[in-house]
Amino acid sequence: MLTFEIWLAVLLSSVLPFLAIAWLWKRRARNKPDWVLTLSLVGAFSLLAFIATPWAMTSYYLRYILVVFFTLAAYFSFRKVRKVHLESPSSVSNKSAVAIKAILLLALLLLDIMAISTYFW
Repeated sequence: MLTFEIWLAVLLSSVLPFLAIAWLWKRRARNKPDWVLTLSLVGAFSLLAFIATPWAMTSYYLRYILVVFFTLAAYFSFRKVRKVHLESPSSVSNKSAVAIKAILLLALLLLDIMAISTYFW
């Protein structure tokens, strides 16, 4: 049973960053600040996965594919957002989504700082 839990944790920590990158790639941004916030959120999550995930259980070189996919997703999502006009988020749901993303970004940045400090320790 413990082996299943370990494999589940490794699978989720390896697959979730790729799902976040796919979300960045396929998502239609409402405005440019929303896109920057989403890009930062996915970037912070990908950095945390790059440093803190036990990649030896799946494939060590898969982490470098993560970097390539993130770069491609950022480029193609930037091409989509260039055409978007600057619209301010007016509804309560948009503002709450931005607030949730900002809180998640701050939490992920804190985890990134801790992971980087232990990586070079």
